[in-house]
Amino acid sequence: MKTKITKIAASALLLAICIASPAKAQVNAGIIGGINTSAVEVRNLDNRFANETMDGKNITGYEVGAFLKLKAGPVYLKPALMYNYSRGKVTANNQDAIFKIQKVAVPVMFGLHLVGPLNIEAGPVYNYVTNVTEQYNSTNITLARNGIGYRAGLAFEFGLLMINASYEGMTYPTTTGQTTFKEPYKFILGAGLKFGGDGK
Repeated sequence: MKTKITKIAASALLLAICIASPAKAQVNAGIIGGINTSAVEVRNLDNRFANETMDGKNITGYEVGAFLKLKAGPVYLKPALMYNYSRGKVTANNQDAIFKIQKVAVPVMFGLHLVGPLNIEAGPVYNYVTNVTEQYNSTNITLARNGIGYRAGLAFEFGLLMINASYEGMTYPTTTGQTTFKEPYKFILGAGLKFGGDGK
């Protein structure tokens, strides 16, 4: 897992450098964190369950991490490495259960400055699940660990302070016939602090 995360993070960093270097971009690094609310959907559960689905809404949690921002004129590239923890109630086998998930996320955001402190940004996100609840009412299931999705939203910058509001969707691909797992939506409200540079 560490090797895969390292390769993806390194690829994102290399992409940022390749894009930004010709334009002599401004470079900032910093820390970022946020709170989130999301949903989970699990499909194709086996016949040990009363039905073949498991759903949960109001799955809440937080994320923390670090980012690198490379800006050239009004555009920028912002890869990040994040840790995310979420927890909430799901309905499985016609009974309620607690769902927990921990993961490492690598979002690579492409941004555009609009006016004043306002920016828009969007990009792909890779998730690796490090720990997830796989036992529900004494029955075990196996969920995919690698997720591919997207994130888009607004980012406000006030000097070195950043505030962002984002929407994310995530799918964890599996082979045909296996249990499928996805997070159809996630709303994220976060803040960050840039280090170095002039805060732009």
